[in-house]
Amino acid sequence: MGGSAVRSALCLELLKPNVARTQKVVLHCFTSAQEYSGQARLFTEAQKQAILRVPANRLLIETDSPYFRPAGAQMCTPSFLGDVANVIASYRDSEVRVVCQLTLRNSTQLFGL
Repeated sequence: MGGSAVRSALCLELLKPNVARTQKVVLHCFTSAQEYSGQARLFTEAQKQAILRVPANRLLIETDSPYFRPAGAQMCTPSFLGDVANVIASYRDSEVRVVCQLTLRNSTQLFGL
């Protein structure tokens, strides 16, 4: 297992005895020092693989605003959500409209909106 996979597994192990099974938890922001070493990309290969593994009913999108800005951007803002949705749609061989509908439904359900 790579470094971020080990950290994710450790995080889950720490949560299990301390968080009720019914507690809603959001884990996000996959990073490592190597991923952002001057080559700004929207997603790394590890992140792409994670996107492909997330079940459709658990998929959410975000921008990690204000951090991890896309190439050429001064700052990351929520205005990049469309870019994130487009890339996720291409990775999952889906239409961006479907990804937006899906993630809207998931976030509404998760946060009780």
